[in-house]
Amino acid sequence: MPTVSNWNFSTATTITLPTIRFTYSSGTSTGMQGVNVNSAWVDEVWRSQWVPQTTSYQQWSAEQAEQLERERARAERAAVARRRRIEEQNREMAAAREREQSADARARELLMMVLTPAEKRYLTRYEKIRITSQFGKKYWIDRGVTGNVHLLGSKGRKLVSICAHPDQYGTVDGNCIPTTDVHVAQILALKNDEHAFWALANCYNYSDESGRTLFNELKEEARQAIRERTRIARGTQQVIAA
Repeated sequence: MPTVSNWNFSTATTITLPTIRFTYSSGTSTGMQGVNVNSAWVDEVWRSQWVPQTTSYQQWSAEQAEQLERERARAERAAVARRRRIEEQNREMAAAREREQSADARARELLMMVLTPAEKRYLTRYEKIRITSQFGKKYWIDRGVTGNVHLLGSKGRKLVSICAHPDQYGTVDGNCIPTTDVHVAQILALKNDEHAFWALANCYNYSDESGRTLFNELKEEARQAIRERTRIARGTQQVIAA
């Protein structure tokens, strides 16, 4: 091991060995007696700190190169796998967009089939759905599916907004039902079984207290109609069975 006494330097000192250079520079006091460093000690430190005792420097270098090559190959394989995953995800997203666009187009065709000529003209002009129900009430069906059905007054003012729609996400294949298909279901219900629609509907919003009162009255009226219809249907079944 090197021996050093009075370890302070007034000037920069460089000790040069065949392959290693040491530079010391600090301190102000004097009295350095000497620094003894020899190549045998350097070799001993190199072997003890960096190279296993049973491994030569050449063998250690070769092992390091092999390890680096393995790491490079592993990183390259990971990058290839990552690119493939991204490409697959992009293909799936593109296919999903194509299916969604196709479903929306078919839903739009179905919507036009359930509207009257006047309702079609209104939709074409304003991009809004305005219909007349089974019992002559006027409704405006807005975008979206929640609280999007508005009962209109005589002057076209919204009296109450109601919420009633099929489960948009409860499909077998997990795909979302097009919003336009939900609108078609709402239109068919209002035009063919308005009482059933109101019996299931929730009050989403109302213009004033009179709108809330109107909602409660129409909902109770619908429930009574459903109960009466059920009673008649049961009576008819009993007559047929007898």
